[in-house]
Amino acid sequence: MSHHYSESFKQEVIAQFESGNTAKSICEKYGIARSTLFLWKKERIADDHGRIPRELYLQLQELDRLRMENSIYKTCACSPNSPLAVRLSAIYQHKDEYNIHALCRVLQVNRATYYNYASRFEKKTQLQIEDEVLKPLIYTIFEKAAPGLVQENSRKTYGAGTCC
Repeated sequence: MSHHYSESFKQEVIAQFESGNTAKSICEKYGIARSTLFLWKKERIADDHGRIPRELYLQLQELDRLRMENSIYKTCACSPNSPLAVRLSAIYQHKDEYNIHALCRVLQVNRATYYNYASRFEKKTQLQIEDEVLKPLIYTIFEKAAPGLVQENSRKTYGAGTCC
């Protein structure tokens, strides 16, 4: 059965333990488990600044999250009040720099909405990418080989030109 103890109660129990009372006597007196007493003691060990280690860890996590959110606001140049199309475009542009979940959370866009938006972009195959590079080269070679023929007969097909 789970109990929720107040901070003042925990501090009182730990103070008794630190003053020299045995763990067994304290646990019997207050009806708590030995492991609970030692967990409370461990949580109360303060660092050099007087903060509890877990508290410090959570504060550092929150600080990192806030820094990232601030950075997202600066780089995206839009806010949750911007039109949805602008926010979606900003998320798509910065998806490689930041976590998509963080971008969506900061700009208040449903992740499903973003993924639907992102899936609309046509993905090019490797062959199409290579064709975009090669087509201008083929065209210039063809035009150098047969000037004037490009516009007249070829219909801009670059295969075997004329036959016998």
